[in-house]
Amino acid sequence: MKSLILTFQFLTRIPLPMTIDIQEDSFAKGIAYFPIVGLVVGFWNGILYSLFSRWLPGGPAILIAIFANLSITGALHVDGLADTCDGIFSARNSERMLAIMRDSRIGTHGTLGIVFDLLFRYVLLLQILENHPEMVTIALLLSPVASRTVMGICIYFSTYARKEGLGGLYLSCKKRVPTIFCGGIGFLLFAFFLQKIGIGILFLSILVGFLIKRLIERKIGGMTGDTLGAIHEGVEVVCLFFFLLAGL
Repeated sequence: MKSLILTFQFLTRIPLPMTIDIQEDSFAKGIAYFPIVGLVVGFWNGILYSLFSRWLPGGPAILIAIFANLSITGALHVDGLADTCDGIFSARNSERMLAIMRDSRIGTHGTLGIVFDLLFRYVLLLQILENHPEMVTIALLLSPVASRTVMGICIYFSTYARKEGLGGLYLSCKKRVPTIFCGGIGFLLFAFFLQKIGIGILFLSILVGFLIKRLIERKIGGMTGDTLGAIHEGVEVVCLFFFLLAGL
């Protein structure tokens, strides 16, 4: 229970006014609950879309859902995407890339990364609405599950690129059992809502996540908290694309 609460406190802005006695492996055990966090985030996104779509056109309702996603996570993963884009696309050596990613200021590449991330989400959700309107809510519900499931699995197969930092809380103390639970819960949730199609969507999302991971590792020699955020954002967008294909 402590690891579950800690995971929600770390990955979301949900107010849980509880003081947790953090042990060395608390974060590693919390990886098992990543898909649960994703489900709660997705429920928040989906319920707001469903409510506002009763009174607003589809476009504005989707914008509200996207803003809801940013609000409940504090844009944590979007910030990681921006830092990763600034570093990876700087055309410097790995040490300089890592230094750029630590800079709190957002550069041109980071800004473009955020813009395209949000733009792709909006366009893909609009296309899902146009082709299969009943799938919008389920896409909003499950895409955060996919992104956090993939992020949890990638952590186990990654090495930490820095000597210190927040990413090391997860990347430096990995455990097999929580990772297995993370993947298992993710697949169970997708299978529950979408049966075989859901399993296929999550499987393809995992493949894309590992592809992004591999490309990043070739640049900086490992993973950081920022690059995990980038994988999270990339997988969530790609998952929406797979939802669109499944509905065509």
